[in-house]
Amino acid sequence: MALYGDGEESSPPRTFKVEAAIQPTITTVVDTLGNSIGNGGSTLQGTVAISGNAPGNTQVDLYDSNSFLKSVTVSSGSWSLPQTKFDIGSHAITAHSTNGTGLTSPERRFTINAALTRDFTNFDNQNWNGWTPGAGAPAGDLTLRNDSGNWRLNNYTHTHRSSGVIIQKTLTNLLPNRQYRFSLKIARYDGRNAVPSISIRAAGTTIGGPLSITSMSWVTLAGTFTASNTQMLLEVFSHVATGGGNDYEMDDLEIVPV
Repeated sequence: MALYGDGEESSPPRTFKVEAAIQPTITTVVDTLGNSIGNGGSTLQGTVAISGNAPGNTQVDLYDSNSFLKSVTVSSGSWSLPQTKFDIGSHAITAHSTNGTGLTSPERRFTINAALTRDFTNFDNQNWNGWTPGAGAPAGDLTLRNDSGNWRLNNYTHTHRSSGVIIQKTLTNLLPNRQYRFSLKIARYDGRNAVPSISIRAAGTTIGGPLSITSMSWVTLAGTFTASNTQMLLEVFSHVATGGGNDYEMDDLEIVPV
């Protein structure tokens, strides 16, 4: 208030608004195939794009755990990190305010997994390497046998329920639309009575065989498939049910990209 002579004057009121500072957020993580990666999720793609919101900032600083990643511009309250390469392994991304509030977003975690380059099973040290018996292998039929230092999987059939899936394995690190070759070595065992007939399958589709296993020496059964997803089931399938004969051994199961 100012006093001038006998009059009295008041200055015009000044108004202002106090707004609460808003914490930055990370809203999306997307890989190069356009797949959204949820918090704690994973991808086989080595590059991802990240976006979020940070009202009241002109830029945010992005960190991967305690390592500075990059500063990105905030436009109309939103920010975006374009497709960026990340190392294989786990990552924890945070967005940090640069407007003096010191606010930081919650962590957004994801994992970059290595795509399959070779999956090889030779049963050394009695290691099944993720293969498991199927419905066509009743208990007691499948054993690991060592012949002159070489481990192999022996199927010495005992029942007339010996057709169907003998062994199976789910792969989780395939690149969609990539072609792969699945192969194994197989030989007849014992040699009496019924001749085994074996095929290999990917996601329920036969990709190799059926092959009659007449030789007591190793032969190769192989086929190719195109991955429809990152995860697919591979199977070795028997077409002969009898336990009279129908005995064989397998070794060197291999899946590789082609």
